[in-house]
Amino acid sequence: MSEPPKLPPKREVALALLEGPSLFVHLDPRRENVVVPKWLKNQAQLVLQVGFNMAITIPDLEAGEDGIGCTLSFNRSPIWCFMPWSAIYGLVGEDGRGMIWPDDVPAEVEAMRGKAKAQKPGEKKRAKLAAVSALAPSPGAGPDAVAPDSALPTKRRRAPAAAEPTPDPAAAGPAAAGETSDGGTTKKKLPSYLRVVK
Repeated sequence: MSEPPKLPPKREVALALLEGPSLFVHLDPRRENVVVPKWLKNQAQLVLQVGFNMAITIPDLEAGEDGIGCTLSFNRSPIWCFMPWSAIYGLVGEDGRGMIWPDDVPAEVEAMRGKAKAQKPGEKKRAKLAAVSALAPSPGAGPDAVAPDSALPTKRRRAPAAAEPTPDPAAAGPAAAGETSDGGTTKKKLPSYLRVVK
């Protein structure tokens, strides 16, 4: 029986993803040496957004040997936080590429994931949207389209809201991987082991 492939070090993945706009750090705040606001310490999972290239800079952000440390804003108050590598179980970039370390995922998070999978096997989870038109659903509007309640006065009816599809980084082509259409490189390519996390 073959052993599962060895996962890369968390620090290496974090530094690669920090080349992008920002990084979402998934951690168990209850673990030893985690420093976050007290009201966040008792939950099974916490996701914090950090980055060197964010609109509001984090000047003291450091991905060191022991973990990630930086000052973050909570309710407009700056609080220094520390996330040791042992508490971090997932690192995901804004483009959806990242990595999860299954051995470090809290049991409660794994249980929630199991419940979500058990709902209906093979069925993709999608948002429930309803399109409302002035008269009736347009052909091809889908099963969630509804006609307006004719009892409502005309001035209270809303125009349909246009929903933009979420871009798929894998379908974006070479530009998403840091290449230009002429074959040049725009920025450093991320390591091949990073994949889209769903």
